[in-house]
Amino acid sequence: MELQGLSSDELHDFLKERIRAYSTLSDADRSQVLRLSESLLKRRMPAAFVLSSARSAAHELAARAEEEAHPIDGDRQRFIETHALPPEERVPAHRQPRREAKAREREEFVANVRQLLREAGSARQPYERKKMRRLLLGIDRDHLRRALGHEGQEIADAIQTHLRRLSDLR
Repeated sequence: MELQGLSSDELHDFLKERIRAYSTLSDADRSQVLRLSESLLKRRMPAAFVLSSARSAAHELAARAEEEAHPIDGDRQRFIETHALPPEERVPAHRQPRREAKAREREEFVANVRQLLREAGSARQPYERKKMRRLLLGIDRDHLRRALGHEGQEIADAIQTHLRRLSDLR
């Protein structure tokens, strides 16, 4: 299948017999597919690629024309236009900036660690003390120092103090 050197009319006839959707297109859409094919041929694209591209473009244009012809879409569009709120009355989606979310996570983390330290201080029974020691060992103190700075250092020191106090329970 050699397409190089075909005139515009010959290429039109070739596309008409090879692409089923080509004949259902409007004149403007047909000329658009023809221009696409000609530009690909000028760039020395393989004939199979040109035919495949033209077929794909023709099917997309035919599908778009079919969608525009459906009266349901027109009714749906009119419904949206009559019932939709104007942009100034729409409620914006709530988006929390990253910085605020990180700050909230940091506060929750500090609150959870402080609560755990209070519970560790009030642990009296051996099983409670052993559980608190295990939980305190699970906290990443380096991360605390990095993420919270001076406050993280204070919390890490408090954790170390509680761990020394609970060290008799291994």
